[in-house]
Amino acid sequence: MANKKIQELTVSGFEKLQAEYRQLNDVEKVQNQEDVATARAQGDLSENADYDAARARQGEIEDRLRQIEEAKQNCVILLSREVEKALLKEKAELEKTETIETSARLETVTFILEHKKLLTSDRISIGCKVHYLDKRNNEEKTVNIVGTVEANPFDGKISNISPLGVALYGKQTGDVAVVKAPNREYEVEILGFEVLE
Repeated sequence: MANKKIQELTVSGFEKLQAEYRQLNDVEKVQNQEDVATARAQGDLSENADYDAARARQGEIEDRLRQIEEAKQNCVILLSREVEKALLKEKAELEKTETIETSARLETVTFILEHKKLLTSDRISIGCKVHYLDKRNNEEKTVNIVGTVEANPFDGKISNISPLGVALYGKQTGDVAVVKAPNREYEVEILGFEVLE
């Protein structure tokens, strides 16, 4: 079997994925099992729309849980030295006072620290907020560079493998980058950036 591609995630992206997993596994999956049992108790399953809907939702939940598990198995979490120090401090505190309520957070922090890759602040990479000038219309814009799993262009989060992400990646303040978008190329000038994670 071919090696899986490593997914790069920001800390906040991983935490969001982890929260989704817990919600699906601990809440929605349990509720869905109850829904399947209730619908099954109604009798004839051949024309039972509630049963069909509950089983379809069960498949959706299981598929998404598998996707998240695969992403977690094949990820590195990018963070700055400052965030690493804060997480190490938080882990030490959580280990001293571990309770049922804090065990999930301890698990998350431990996973992040075990799968980390430190960011540098001298070049644009995943986890950076980038302020740039779009030379097509001299418009200033700001985007966050994230991994493909957490990309959402409508929220200003662009993937590192998108045309703009590729153009910005590895650049420094003052550099001009060529964005090679489908059917056109254009230039952007990096006005500044900061490491967020």
